Amino acid sequence: MSNLKQSKQSIIEAQTEILTVVNVLIPKPEEQEKVISLLQTGMTETMRYQPGFISANIHKSLDSSHVLVYAQWADAESLQNAVKLIEAGNAPSMMEVFSIGNPEYHPYEVVSVHRFVAEK
Repeated sequence: MSNLKQSKQSIIEAQTEILTVVNVLIPKPEEQEKVISLLQTGMTETMRYQPGFISANIHKSLDSSHVLVYAQWADAESLQNAVKLIEAGNAPSMMEVFSIGNPEYHPYEVVSVHRFVAEK
């Protein structure tokens, strides 16, 4: 695992060692709230205790067609260990999310951040 010190909050900055994962879930519109509830349970009960986990932010589309998870991990190895945990059935809420949400996730590197600055 990276030498990155465990953070207690989301950090979005360029040129850090943090691995960002964007997971787009596409549930049936009537299952969007169920997917969100399962994600919240999975994050609370399992994922947040995994070595290398930093944060996860859950977003829902206003048209009920998508759920997006913006997650941060210390490194790719930590993420892969979490995936193995889910695949082994040791994170049942997350396994159910993946079975009904048609997930598509990709790791990313933050290359730049642009923040609001009030005019002088």
